[in-house]
Amino acid sequence: MFGKTKDTIKSKNIAPEVQIITIPDEFFGGADPTVRFKKTEKVVDLNKNAGTIAPNEREKRKLDESTAKGSLFTGTKVWIIGGIALFILAIAGASLYYWWIGRQATTPQPVININPVVVTTRPTTTATEPIVAVPTTTATTTPETPVVIKESGLILPSKLSMESADIDNDGVSDTAEEIFGSDPGNPDTDADSYNDGHELYYLYNPNGIEPMKVIDSGVVKLFKSGNFNYSLYYPTNWLAASVDIEGRQMLFTTLNGEYIEARVFDMTPGQALVDWFAVNAPPDSLTNYADVESRFGARGKMRNDGLVYLYVSGERVYALVYHEIQENFVSYKKVLEVMARSFQIGKVSSTPSLSLPDGVSEYITGTSTATSSMAEDVNETVFATSSATKDEESGEEQII
Repeated sequence: MFGKTKDTIKSKNIAPEVQIITIPDEFFGGADPTVRFKKTEKVVDLNKNAGTIAPNEREKRKLDESTAKGSLFTGTKVWIIGGIALFILAIAGASLYYWWIGRQATTPQPVININPVVVTTRPTTTATEPIVAVPTTTATTTPETPVVIKESGLILPSKLSMESADIDNDGVSDTAEEIFGSDPGNPDTDADSYNDGHELYYLYNPNGIEPMKVIDSGVVKLFKSGNFNYSLYYPTNWLAASVDIEGRQMLFTTLNGEYIEARVFDMTPGQALVDWFAVNAPPDSLTNYADVESRFGARGKMRNDGLVYLYVSGERVYALVYHEIQENFVSYKKVLEVMARSFQIGKVSSTPSLSLPDGVSEYITGTSTATSSMAEDVNETVFATSSATKDEESGEEQII
């Protein structure tokens, strides 16, 4: 190049440690040779080092494989997901449509459209006339029937109800015998020649000569209503609870869920029991009831099956009703009878008049007779909404 030859360059003294890169012979003397590149094919081994492929390289290969199979929009998964999405949108749209239609249907019409004639002819009196007319009609009908009676009447047990087993056939079911402490296999537990059912009817203790009264035996106790002026006996191990704050509706409940309801109703002045009954106990009829009297002189009616008692005093009706849990099955009918026989209205007496059963001249009690003096009741449950005071003579706290 530039008048120098390759041999001239080589002839110079050059240090052996210096490496000189020379221009290929084709470029000397201003030559402009044609450069040709070799054609080679690159072979990629996909299985080589497959276990050590970098993450980005692996993703790239997957993309290459997916694109080689076709477009993303031609894949099966894409069509399935798209179909599901369209189905959900269709359901949501239909639901929104029907909701809107239902909302339009339930939208109340403007009050002004009810009577357009009144609005156009006498706009100054339209607002006054309906308000005056409605209360006038209600006020004339309300006094005919008290609110308590109109809203809820008696729920009566079925007339087909059967009493549970009574092995000794003494008139007291085996389950009730457990309540009164008598022997379910012996009709006369205390061997005094009177069966257990007969003694309980007269409120005597069927299990033992002493104490003579069932109230003194500890198996029953006295309930007093301070607000409605009545009392009765009920089993000691039963729960007594009021449905309302006044104690107008009391429930006496046993462990198996059966209960006896004691409820007080008010009658309108001059209303007869038969008229009250027609309102509060349909479809039953008062002709299915017989006259009854408790040991304390309370008089009323008893349904023929002995599951409903009604006592009347003044303008009040006192109802005792049995409520079974199993349909048409009664376990404690004798308990209801004891409650009804001990029912008392007015001043509560701790001791019933121990009149002897019919045909009995003397009630043998070992060393005592029916005319012997009795101890005062000590087992009492008193329900009232008033506060408690202390009896000055006994010093015991009472609720009045």
